Amino acid sequence: KIRVRTAILIALSLMLTLSLFFAITFFSIRSSLIARSESEAMEQLRSVLTELNAQKDATALEQIVSRHAVTGESRLVYVILDRSHDSVRLIYPAAESFNPSAIPRNIIQQMITAPRETILYSLDGSDFQLYSLVSGPYIAGVAVNMIFIEEAEDSMVHAFAYSLLLGLFIAVACGFLVANFTLSPLASLVAAARSITHDASDGPSRLPEPTNVAEIGELASAINLLLEARD
Repeated sequence: KIRVRTAILIALSLMLTLSLFFAITFFSIRSSLIARSESEAMEQLRSVLTELNAQKDATALEQIVSRHAVTGESRLVYVILDRSHDSVRLIYPAAESFNPSAIPRNIIQQMITAPRETILYSLDGSDFQLYSLVSGPYIAGVAVNMIFIEEAEDSMVHAFAYSLLLGLFIAVACGFLVANFTLSPLASLVAAARSITHDASDGPSRLPEPTNVAEIGELASAINLLLEARD
């Protein structure tokens, strides 16, 4: 029936609009979280380099890094290289305490080759972003575990899925309500036509011409003109 088709069309339109809204919201929030994470990590990295350059040596490096080890919900992992000599050498973490499970050596090599570029890598099932800066004789990088963003994404996806399911029922209900409201004058017109057919002698000989829906009124008027012409 046209009523069902109209309801389905309205429901699909509402669902498409809702899905588009959720998609835009999801990517907007995700971009905002990543941008905030990068901004906070870079701010801490700049502070480390500023203090390190002010010290003129690396003797207090451990204390400097420990003061900037956490931002928001993430623990930061630093790697600092000194290029003041003929070769680039690792000064933090110390070579004897270097843990490749935090920042792999191949990632450090990429940082040396392309400083200031963001490096994405995965380690032990977690995704990391490494941001790096060059300041004076130092190349410094800070790695951020992106798990909090992944958790936020999962929460948003679940919330959106439940909202879409609820929105589906609401869209179908609204579709049928709108279809009934829109097509009710047509149903009245059909009922009037049937009454003329079944009781032509006593009932009205013309269809009512509703004014609340212009198209239905025009249809009724055209049918009445046809009936007059036949008479």
